[in-house]
Amino acid sequence: MKYIIITLIILASCDSKKSEIYFQEVNGLQFKDSIFLEETGLISLHLDKETSFKHESIKSVEIDNTSYLSFINGYNQHFYLYNLETRELHKKLKLEREGPNGIGNFTYGDHLYLNSDSLLIYNGWEASLYILNSKGNLLSKSEIVDFSKNHNLVSPEPSTMKPIRKVGDYVFIPCGIEKYLTDYSNQNSVIRYNLNTKEMDYIISFPDNYNQGYWGVAFKYKMGFDFYDTDIISSFPIENYIYRHDSAGNYLNKYYVGSKYITQFEPFKEDIDYGVEKDHSVPNPQQRDHGFSNSDYTTIFYDEWRDLFYRIAYIRPKQAELETEGTIPDFSVIILNSNFEKVGEQLFDGLKYHPSMILVSKQGLLLGRSDLYKENEELLSFSVLKITK
Repeated sequence: MKYIIITLIILASCDSKKSEIYFQEVNGLQFKDSIFLEETGLISLHLDKETSFKHESIKSVEIDNTSYLSFINGYNQHFYLYNLETRELHKKLKLEREGPNGIGNFTYGDHLYLNSDSLLIYNGWEASLYILNSKGNLLSKSEIVDFSKNHNLVSPEPSTMKPIRKVGDYVFIPCGIEKYLTDYSNQNSVIRYNLNTKEMDYIISFPDNYNQGYWGVAFKYKMGFDFYDTDIISSFPIENYIYRHDSAGNYLNKYYVGSKYITQFEPFKEDIDYGVEKDHSVPNPQQRDHGFSNSDYTTIFYDEWRDLFYRIAYIRPKQAELETEGTIPDFSVIILNSNFEKVGEQLFDGLKYHPSMILVSKQGLLLGRSDLYKENEELLSFSVLKITK
């Protein structure tokens, strides 16, 4: 009898590794379901022959009380600015690759429309920030990361879903990791860059969940954030809590905000050292399948027009479904009020609404329609979702 009891204890301790991440029902499975997203319209923009549906950097922006949508076409290296109210192309600007106004070859990165005469661009391949005027002339260039130095452990990876933010004289850039570690307690996730002094620092460390195992593919280590007044509200893929820091990166609070569709996080390996010892130049199909079949949180947006937050969760297919269903996940929009109380959650079909083309605008929440693009490649369409109670 004693032998059986000891065996059970050992078995329980072996299995406990996967369940150490905290889950609760309140503000997860249990919440006041009082706010809903209702599809009320469609915005369709005419595309030229050089422009496709998907882009690394798409923005909704307000300029002089008018709503615009902007993106950078990496194929022809042009910046596009559409008026969302008239649906017309307002501006198209060529971005030079070389020469005195060159920004390099833009294939991934992000942009930020600072004002009518200033456009900020982060080019991921160059690891540099550029500021151009309205004619495309280069005003300044700043190297953000020197990857030749071994001590650089952050990898700036802003995108449509994890955009660069600006508050005051600072821009804030979300980062992934440059290499895997055995301890993430001091691993920062955001670069804070002063546009005037060109000084930068690294803020907001990874939560403790990242020390509980090796989570596999790199996107499990990429956080997203938005601002609430001057406070940073951040969301990590493997974490039910969202975090609140001031603009200097000082911790203020955390709030449990779970999806009813995510009930566990399973590491690829329980041994965190596996990520350091593994040769990442060798493809690992098992790790890839694990990443695409385990759900996670991708980002959080603040809606200033409705004083709400939207936390986006990728609800991924089961591993057995990857071959037949593909890797594109469905996604859930978790709605929070300004007290960080969950007041709604809705699931969306990832084949109809593109999971990485979600924008907050004055018109409502915009969801890119990949299904409509397949029917007509001359149009870039977004469903407009309004709040109902």
